[in-house]
Amino acid sequence: MTPADTNATGPDGSTNATDPDVWHEYWASVADSGRHRQVDLAAADPLGRWLVAEAPVLVEEHDVDPRELHADPDAAFAAAREGFEALVAARDLSDHGDDRYGYESLPVHLTALGRAGPGSFTLGDPFADANALTTLDGTKVVGEPTRRREAAVLTYRCPRGHETTVRQPLLRTWTVGNCGEGDCRQDVVPDDALTRPRTVTRFTVDGPDGALPCVATGRYAVDEFDRLAGADRVHLTGVVRLLADASGGLEPTFEVVAAEPSAP
Repeated sequence: MTPADTNATGPDGSTNATDPDVWHEYWASVADSGRHRQVDLAAADPLGRWLVAEAPVLVEEHDVDPRELHADPDAAFAAAREGFEALVAARDLSDHGDDRYGYESLPVHLTALGRAGPGSFTLGDPFADANALTTLDGTKVVGEPTRRREAAVLTYRCPRGHETTVRQPLLRTWTVGNCGEGDCRQDVVPDDALTRPRTVTRFTVDGPDGALPCVATGRYAVDEFDRLAGADRVHLTGVVRLLADASGGLEPTFEVVAAEPSAP
């Protein structure tokens, strides 16, 4: 299945995968279950924690069409974060702290995609399947996974005290050179005291076209890192991003949303 043949909605014309209200209901069900601790932790620390969504439950109990997850994962995960933020506000799970560190960078992991319904989500061509949610089953890990702390949020300050806060994307780094407050254009420098970190794991697997760099955060950079680092083969769910270099060349990189060791 490729992105070209998945531009479809559910049988009733719904777009549930990208509906924040559906995700609100899903997270509410998690909060009312034995897995409520993940909701509490993510509400209190969205930069340091994560959420885990079970694809079969979304499909069977919340009428999410798995084809939508495949075709537009970015919209689905944005809706997941929006729905979670609405749940946090509705249940007063957090005082929200400083809202510049809100839920836009909260990792959302999607597990058991292969059991979510008919059709294949297997990654075939990293270029043709870019930006779609796909799986790599039993792929070999090449080399050792590494883990380090990187900036999730950088705040810049100018000599007049203006602050500019930038959430850092996982695969790129945004920098700011000048203040953008009103008519102020003074030079800025990072305010190190306001930097907020996240843990990031990087590794390489044997993909369809050879070595495929992978990047993971959240659960797979913290709780599951040792299992991931000790595995010879892994089953991955994620999204291929085509990273352009200065000369216009493209390097496919797999943004991992779920990972587990698999048998040889």
